[in-house]
Amino acid sequence: MLLEQAYSAFDDLRLTTPIDDNAYLLYLQVLSFDSSNVVANQGIADIVEKYLEWAIDAATSGHFRQATDYINKARSVDEHHGNIEPAATLIANLSATQKMTYQLSPEALKELSLIHISEPTRLLSIS
Repeated sequence: MLLEQAYSAFDDLRLTTPIDDNAYLLYLQVLSFDSSNVVANQGIADIVEKYLEWAIDAATSGHFRQATDYINKARSVDEHHGNIEPAATLIANLSATQKMTYQLSPEALKELSLIHISEPTRLLSIS
């Protein structure tokens, strides 16, 4: 019964919320009376993997704050899960290599064209 409810909560993406009706809580309830329950332990691992999937998706879309939130949620479910640190490193690397592009107005471009540069200039990349 609890496992079926946990499956349903997971399928509905109620991974850790609402606080009184989520897959994580239901899997923990199963583990409270059967700590070696393979299905419940796998369910918790699946929750972590779903958060990591969302974190990577968010980061590849440039939403680094949201990605970090998902990493933190994964850690709150199982801080020892083996894929959390590699995912966090990937997200940190993606964030560090993000380039910012600025669009200049026609007036600003005109001003730039009037500037005479006498020495080679190194372009600055803002990360």
